Amino acid sequence: MCGIAGFFGEGDRTLLDALAGAMVHRGPDGGGAFHEVPAGLTMRRLAIIDLEGGWQPIGSDDGRLQLVFNGELYNYRELKQTRLPGVAFKTASDTEVVLRMYEAHGEAAFRELNGMFAFALWDGRKGRLYLVRDRVGVKPLYYHAGPRRLTFASELKSLLADDSVPRRLDHDALAAYLTWQYVPGPATILAGVYKLPPASFMRLEAGQDPVIQAYWSPTEPVPASRSEDFPRVLGDAVRRQMVADVPVGAFLSGGLDSSLVVALMREHAGPGLKTFTAGFADARLDESPWAATVAKHLGVQHEVVRLDDTALDELPALAWSLDEPVADRAALPTLLLARAAAREVKVVLTGEGSDELFGGYPRYRLERWAQRFHALPGRGLLRAIAPALPRKVAKILLSPADPARRREQWVANFTPEARARLLAAPALAADPPVPADGTLAAQLLLDLRGWLVDDVLMKVDKTTMAASLEARVPFLDHDVVDWALGLPDRDKLRGETTKYVVKRAAERILPAAVIHRPKQGFHTPTATWFRAPRGQDLLKDVLLGVTARDRGLFAPTEVEALIRRHAQGEDLDQGLWNLMILELWLRAYRVN
Repeated sequence: MCGIAGFFGEGDRTLLDALAGAMVHRGPDGGGAFHEVPAGLTMRRLAIIDLEGGWQPIGSDDGRLQLVFNGELYNYRELKQTRLPGVAFKTASDTEVVLRMYEAHGEAAFRELNGMFAFALWDGRKGRLYLVRDRVGVKPLYYHAGPRRLTFASELKSLLADDSVPRRLDHDALAAYLTWQYVPGPATILAGVYKLPPASFMRLEAGQDPVIQAYWSPTEPVPASRSEDFPRVLGDAVRRQMVADVPVGAFLSGGLDSSLVVALMREHAGPGLKTFTAGFADARLDESPWAATVAKHLGVQHEVVRLDDTALDELPALAWSLDEPVADRAALPTLLLARAAAREVKVVLTGEGSDELFGGYPRYRLERWAQRFHALPGRGLLRAIAPALPRKVAKILLSPADPARRREQWVANFTPEARARLLAAPALAADPPVPADGTLAAQLLLDLRGWLVDDVLMKVDKTTMAASLEARVPFLDHDVVDWALGLPDRDKLRGETTKYVVKRAAERILPAAVIHRPKQGFHTPTATWFRAPRGQDLLKDVLLGVTARDRGLFAPTEVEALIRRHAQGEDLDQGLWNLMILELWLRAYRVN
């Protein structure tokens, strides 16, 4: 696990040192650099596999190929045997396998790599630089194409160490951020700065425009999957992702997904396995008793990190760590949990990805019922009595008929009307992405390409790497992804049962109460914290202070109203969190 950076065009070792110096946290164990006009590569290393021999950049025997690699390749041993027979390896690292695969198979090699990664490969024989990102976007890669060079980096803060990269806010991206709580890729919050899309590579050659090409798509045909194969498919992924030459632990929330991952890890790791969870005083949001139940059931070592509203003091550090604004409230406990885990282990496995692959979010059920409702005649009468019905039922009956507006209702933080009132200057509409059809598969595909990549995975990558901790996501092993894409909708959402196939697989190794309890999610008690004196003072200081007012992005009267209404009992903490993270990020990154 590392951070990588570099350039194509004009540049020198001083620039490489600056890029690497901005992300030492991603690789405190060392670094390296390579420069051959017109390409420069650099990296910082967090040593996980082949602690003595896995240093980078790594070069071919003639030195004309050079590679810097961020992430892990999970099938490197298999590739050695099946695709690289007879090759003499200089190291035991997975990074060298990537280099040798390209040397033997060219661009076709990228498709065969099973892992989470972003890497840069300089082919001096052809005068080409490749930038490559993994299939589902677990690892980030930012870039800016300027008149003198294209600069790239694992983190935005590293990219901005190049003074030629502008720090200019993209106001259209701002509108998207206020709506979705993240900026959908390939855009970023900064004008002219982009994220390389997942499952893609960029080819750079002197005198030619950059070319971005996809090497895989989740819409490709896959064989039909059998539900009974799921325990084996996920178990194989967990086993692969436990390979390391350093201690490996897990984040255990007590929810179904992380509990299943830990149960499968326990089959290989034994009783010394260490797990970590966050706990809150608010019993409605505290999953730590469930995590303790799972830990006791599996016989693993378990640590609970207790958090209260003093955690709000870490918000400036969180905004810096996140790299670009992501208003996911789970990011704060994830950062603090990562710090605690990093004192014991260097790698953790997590449960991310299951909801987007297997239909775990409540909104999928809501959408199914909304589609049925909008197909009924006489809907006006039902709408009239909606206010007297339970909240979830009313939400369905009052939902818009347009699928795009309906999706916005399920997930948006600020409606278009609220956003228009809030913004001091006009911004383009953040049109909601719409599935190609109303099927569950189409909705999952949309979340797999959007919400998962630019919110969930970026939150996990940035907060764990800020603590020099590697997080792995076995549900997103590409064998699991391919298998999930071949599974019929009825094995994901069956009646009112979400993640049907996952729950069936868990029945043999987890307590029934853990498997079938209502989905809780990794939420933070920000509603309570923002009503307490510490939270109120923080909101007013950050959002209504001179710095924010002089910035002129938002109407102060609207911000004041949000704070007041929340203090009076209306739950507006998600919107306030959006504004708080944005303002602290703007300060940390000196963006106007």
